[in-house]
Amino acid sequence: MTFNQAQTELSRTVYQYLADKGYLPRFDEEELEAICQATTSRQPPMLADLFIEHNGEDDFTPLKESGYTLCTNPTYAVVEATHQGGGIALIAHPGRTDGFVTFDAELLDRFKAEIPIDGIEIYYPKHTSEQVENFKAYAEQHNWFVSAGSDSHAPDKSPIKYRAEQCKALLERLDIKVS
Repeated sequence: MTFNQAQTELSRTVYQYLADKGYLPRFDEEELEAICQATTSRQPPMLADLFIEHNGEDDFTPLKESGYTLCTNPTYAVVEATHQGGGIALIAHPGRTDGFVTFDAELLDRFKAEIPIDGIEIYYPKHTSEQVENFKAYAEQHNWFVSAGSDSHAPDKSPIKYRAEQCKALLERLDIKVS
């Protein structure tokens, strides 16, 4: 089974679990098919958004109990392949709390001890100002590249215009001159 097939099958299982346990108002075949027809990277966030819509965002325990996850290649393999190709590996949106792993300094330490990561997305719309400052200090301490993102993966989500200076070292590593 491919990762795409595994993700779609898992999305079906999670949706069924949420419907069976009453976290969704009803089982809606059309809604489930819309989720399963989305790209596999969009399926878990769509399930999380659906859960939040009907239950609020205080407790993601039911999602975790349902087996909710993103089926991917092992992180170390992705980072190794990225480095072999001359790329830079960054941790995206490390401060999200809506169904994703939320990083703090201790978890970042454990992560970088196992995986040779190059940087971190600090500027992100769901990060608090405290998270931005903490991630910024961590990146400086460990000489990591800093990135910014808006998660504008769809036409209805406009990109955020971050200042190039905020990610100067990363941009220059990519041969983009920042003046």
